[in-house]
Amino acid sequence: MAHGNRSCCCFAGDVLSIVSALFFAMQLFRTEQMSRQLPEGNALNLMAVIMTTVAVASVSGAAVVHWQDAAAAAASLWHVVASALNAMGPGDSGADTAQPLWELLYTSFCSTDLVLVLELMALQHVSSTEAALVYSLEPVSGALMAYAFLGERWGAMGWVGAAIILAASVTTQLGGAMEENDSDDGDKGPKEAEAAS
Repeated sequence: MAHGNRSCCCFAGDVLSIVSALFFAMQLFRTEQMSRQLPEGNALNLMAVIMTTVAVASVSGAAVVHWQDAAAAAASLWHVVASALNAMGPGDSGADTAQPLWELLYTSFCSTDLVLVLELMALQHVSSTEAALVYSLEPVSGALMAYAFLGERWGAMGWVGAAIILAASVTTQLGGAMEENDSDDGDKGPKEAEAAS
């Protein structure tokens, strides 16, 4: 990579992206292991542990890195909540004032909690490898949603990138299915394998 006149193999953003991907893979793998050890229907208990851990780690990290902004952030959050609660009072439509709170609640519950519960329930039935393949389609599905609902249009490179991601996902799924069939045939005795063909 080249940046201005400097040439460097890695930048801070690249390193953080790689570290983020590694932590995501580790989280997905460990979540699969833990969700399969728990009895059916205990996804909410595991989700509570995960969300509490993430919340404590995030608040602690933000307090250490941005200690000088902690009071302003707390005051801003309190302002959003208080404004929304005041807007819900009698005689006030509150549509504009409550908007940030609704966005915060949507992001918290729909984009985080609901997705995590669905992930935990799915990981009881599919492997983390298969789940990672589904996650790899996230940029494609996001771009398709933007195409359909926001009127965004892709250039040639966007279509090529989407095709590569989709082809990689389909190829991996088909390759895994063929390997499972081969291993099933290998488990059979000679007479059973001959009868199956």
